[in-house]
Amino acid sequence: MPDLLGPFDPLFEFFGAIVAGIYAVIPSFGVAIVLFTFLVMVVTTPLTVKSTKSMLQMQRLQPELKQLQAKYKGDRERLNTELMLFYKENNISPVGGCLPVIAQAPVFIVMYHLIRGLTNRLGGTSAGVGHIVSQAANGKPLTSWVFTDQYFNPEHVNVATRFYKTMSTQNTMPFFGRGFRLDLAKTPAEAWAQGIVPFIPYLILLLLILVIQFIQNRQIQNRNPNANANPTQAMILKVMPFVLPVFAFNFAGALAVYWGVQGLVRIATQSYITKELYGDDGPGVHRVPGKGKGHLTEAEADAKAKKKRPNPQSESAKAQSDKASASNGSAASTEPKPGQPSKRTGTTSKPKSGSARRSSTSSSGGRGRRSGDPRSGG
Repeated sequence: MPDLLGPFDPLFEFFGAIVAGIYAVIPSFGVAIVLFTFLVMVVTTPLTVKSTKSMLQMQRLQPELKQLQAKYKGDRERLNTELMLFYKENNISPVGGCLPVIAQAPVFIVMYHLIRGLTNRLGGTSAGVGHIVSQAANGKPLTSWVFTDQYFNPEHVNVATRFYKTMSTQNTMPFFGRGFRLDLAKTPAEAWAQGIVPFIPYLILLLLILVIQFIQNRQIQNRNPNANANPTQAMILKVMPFVLPVFAFNFAGALAVYWGVQGLVRIATQSYITKELYGDDGPGVHRVPGKGKGHLTEAEADAKAKKKRPNPQSESAKAQSDKASASNGSAASTEPKPGQPSKRTGTTSKPKSGSARRSSTSSSGGRGRRSGDPRSGG
């Protein structure tokens, strides 16, 4: 079967030379893997930041994009031309949001095959079959052959390097030294098969990866509080932290260390993105007038504006009601008071019958009291 990754051997050797160079300065396999991971993240982190900016710009310009799509709906060629001009004018890349995903896949493949080559053992698994066949052919008693007991034969590194000379004389790849039980060449599954005590360092590593994944998810949820409104997205955010530790259970400890360090760097990267792109006047924040800064995405801000937008029907009904009240008030104000001339006819208005009756009653009552007064000459 042909080696599909053969053309990438120069890349593996380049990365292997970097790991060997770090080990020559700091003779620790674990530190070499950690520092190499930092170097990889230094290269990929700017892509993550750039893709996030591009994604936020695409969200902000969605109304304009929808207008273009509706305008040139029947002309696919013209639509593509207009979209490319639109992207160029706004200095955005339509595939910018995919850069981290595209970059992570080859980096993981390179890291997996690099670590697999660095931890290659003499003879491979076929040596065990040859060991048993040789003993059976010579009539010797069969003895056990354990693959992890074989010495290393590292690939992708020069035989003259300190890394190769050290690895080729031992069958373990300790993080710091032989006193530290975390063997980077062994998988957590293999350590579990040996017992609880050998598995404890790997359990701590897996739990660390799990906690890192939870922190990253919490950062995303805090940045987008409406993410939990979508049941599917909420379920994905709950399940994803457990996926990576499950995968790491069957991979070499060195790859689990790479994942853990990568997660820590991503936490720092997400904190920077939240502060710079979602803070103050960043492209991911909508500033609410009179309210100061508010951590709202463009979609959230539009939804909030729609809720506050007045209803045309209710406004029309209110206007008609105000108009009717104003007309009634004006009619009442133009009605003349008793005894005053009318503005329309110039005649003096007569008092209402009720007022006349009250006035007549009052006068007659007065005269009655004067006629019945004992002081009136009786």
